[in-house]
Amino acid sequence: MISEMSKFELWSLIFQILTFAVGLSVLWQLWTGIRTMQDSVYTTANSWMLDLDKVLLENADLRAYFYDGKTIDPKDADYAKVMAMAEYMADTFDFFLKHRFGSRSKPIQSSWHNDILNRIEKSPALKRYLDDNKESYRPEDSALGALYLASFSPAISPSNKP
Repeated sequence: MISEMSKFELWSLIFQILTFAVGLSVLWQLWTGIRTMQDSVYTTANSWMLDLDKVLLENADLRAYFYDGKTIDPKDADYAKVMAMAEYMADTFDFFLKHRFGSRSKPIQSSWHNDILNRIEKSPALKRYLDDNKESYRPEDSALGALYLASFSPAISPSNKP
């Protein structure tokens, strides 16, 4: 059959085969790039959570405010430090929820979901920070805000939409 083809038909067939091979190569590179990007996002999000743990290890005096339900008075000398840690935690959790599971291909694992909720539940300082900063963690803009609203309603309520 190939011997019966004209030179034009033969070159057309070769070109079509090469085009198909290039197309497959592009698809493979695209798929590999997407996987690499997802792995990078996963690694970055996980490193943020580990960095949070590291900060708590380095500041062990803060741990009771985030794991043991210890409250702090605004007049306390460590109040600013505790609230700064609460902000860091909230931002880390929000980033993690958005980016670690932002691919939408994998739903949030219940263990991560429960860990974040347990940390919020055991931390009056973190609850206070979230309650005092409702606009920064609106459920429509913030994964943490949506999770908090669903679990600790009515602490954060959706803003009025125009």
